[in-house]
Amino acid sequence: MPATKIGDKIIRVDAIEKARGEATYVCDMTLPDMQYAYMVRSTVPRGTIDAIHLPEFPEGYYFISAKDIPAQGKNELWMIMKDWRCFAEDYVLYVGETIGIRLNPEDIHIMHKSEYSGLFGDYSSYSAEYDELTEDAEDEEE
Repeated sequence: MPATKIGDKIIRVDAIEKARGEATYVCDMTLPDMQYAYMVRSTVPRGTIDAIHLPEFPEGYYFISAKDIPAQGKNELWMIMKDWRCFAEDYVLYVGETIGIRLNPEDIHIMHKSEYSGLFGDYSSYSAEYDELTEDAEDEEE
């Protein structure tokens, strides 16, 4: 790419394809024996994971969680530092924390919440404790 200076007009190499709707995105691709993933996430702001309930999956469907990480592996992601867990294990710290990944051979990427609500986990929620902390913080702001 030639040197540019601030203010120069730079045309993205994929701009025309995208503007015309002709670009191919990863979600448009299919490969032989492709698997689709659905992230199973925490529904409570803070709590312990008492149990993970898995439905009986048809052949070719899988659920991967912290317990599936090999002994020599680490349950961590590197953001700025290696301080994020890949999967929640024993407890959750926020709504939306990843508990596991459901893999299946069919493109079922739109899940209906009512269909899967409560299917994957039981929590001992610390939400009352969380609510008290939130209320205290709000009182301090006033």
